[in-house]
Amino acid sequence: GLREAAMQAIKNTQWIPSWGQARIEGMVNGRPDWCISRQRTWGVPITLFVHKQSGELHPETDRLLEEVAKRVEKSGIDAWFSLDPSELLCDAAADYDKVPDTLDVWFDSGVTHAAVLDKHPDLHAPADLYLEGSDQHRGWFQSSLLTSVAIRNAAPYKAVLTHGFTVDAKGQKMSKSKGNVVDPDLLVEKFGTDTVRIFSMFAAPPERDLEWSDQGVEGALRFLNRIWTFIYKNHGVLSIRATGQLKDVSHLSASASQLLRKTHQTIKKVTNSIERDYHFNTAIAALMELVNETLAFSPSDEDEMDLLRYTVRQVILLLSPFAPHFSEELWREIGERHTLCNETWPSWNEDIAKDEEIELVVQINGKVRARTTIAAGLDDETVRESAFGDAKIQELIKGKTPRKVIVVQGRLVNIVI
Repeated sequence: GLREAAMQAIKNTQWIPSWGQARIEGMVNGRPDWCISRQRTWGVPITLFVHKQSGELHPETDRLLEEVAKRVEKSGIDAWFSLDPSELLCDAAADYDKVPDTLDVWFDSGVTHAAVLDKHPDLHAPADLYLEGSDQHRGWFQSSLLTSVAIRNAAPYKAVLTHGFTVDAKGQKMSKSKGNVVDPDLLVEKFGTDTVRIFSMFAAPPERDLEWSDQGVEGALRFLNRIWTFIYKNHGVLSIRATGQLKDVSHLSASASQLLRKTHQTIKKVTNSIERDYHFNTAIAALMELVNETLAFSPSDEDEMDLLRYTVRQVILLLSPFAPHFSEELWREIGERHTLCNETWPSWNEDIAKDEEIELVVQINGKVRARTTIAAGLDDETVRESAFGDAKIQELIKGKTPRKVIVVQGRLVNIVI
C-alpha cells in the first residue's frame, strides 16, 4: 500500500540531520487516512462532476479536466467557480452536481514537484534537496512524499535538510509579534549583502539555530576587508593573469609547499562541506584558515609568486558561492574580464593535499597527556609505538600495565591503564 511504499522511500532518502528520518517515519507510520477535500470558499478547486443519483464521476472526467484546465490557464481560478455546468455537460448538466470543495492546502503544496520538475525539460526528478524547518516533517516534506510515491513510487527528493531558526541573544525565535527581529535592509545598507550572507552561513551549521550577533556580522566584515585590502595593495603583481595551473612545484620552499598543500586541502574541504554535508560554516572556516596562510606568505622568486597568484585565484573561486558580489569585484581586480559565474569549480590533487606530518594526541584514560609530531599515513602499530616512545608518556606509565590501547588513525592514541 501507499504507507509501506512511503516508508521505503523514506529509507532511500538522505536526512540531514539524521534524526529527521526517525521523525518522519513515526509520523507516516501512525498517521490516519488523508482526506484531501475542504469545504472552503478559497483554494484550488476539485474540478469534478458527480452524478446526483449514482454518486459516480462523469464518464468523460479526463476530458472535462482538460477543458477546465484550459479555462483556468486563460482566465484564472474563477473560471471554475463561475462556470455554468451546461457549458461543458450540455443537456446532461441537470443530472450532475458540480463539486464545490477545494483541495487541502497541503495537497496543493505537496504536488509542487510535479508542477515544477515535470514541466521544465531542463530539470529532473527527483529534486536534489528539499529544505525547511522541522515543522515541515508533518507538513510539506510529508505531503510531497505521499503524493510523489502515489504518482511515481519514489520520493520527490534525494535529500531533505531540516534547518534551524534565527534566534535572539536570549535564544527566542525571531518574529514580528515578539518585536525581536533584525531589519535585513538596515544590515545590508550598513555592512553589505555579502557580509550578512557570510555571517549567516558561518555562525552555525544549517540544522542548528542561529543566534544573532551584531559582533559576528562585524567579524565577517573584517574577514572580507582583509582579503580586499591584500588584493588591492598587491593589485599590480596579482593582476598578471595566472592560468590556474602551476608548472613544476618540486623545488618549492617548505613554506611554499605548505601553502600549496593548504590550498588543495581547502578546495577539498570546501567542496565536501558544500556538496556532501551542507555545512557552509566549516567551508567558510577552512577558507579563513587559507586566507591567514596566504596573507602571511612571502614569495621569494617568480615561481612562488605564481603560487601566490594561483592561491588567490582559488580563494576567490571558493568564496564566490558565499559572497558572490564581493568575489566578482575581486575577480576583476586580479585582471579577469569574464564573469566568475562561467568559471570551472576548482579541483584538488589528493597527493598534494596529503599531510606530510600530523600532530598525534596521546591520552591516558581519556585525558590528554602529550602531543607529538609523526609522519602522516603510518600504520596503527607504528603510531602506537610512537605514542609509547614519548618521554613524558613513558614516565607516566612507568611500572603500570596498559589494559587497552585505542588508536584513532591520524588523530590520537588513548592508553587505558
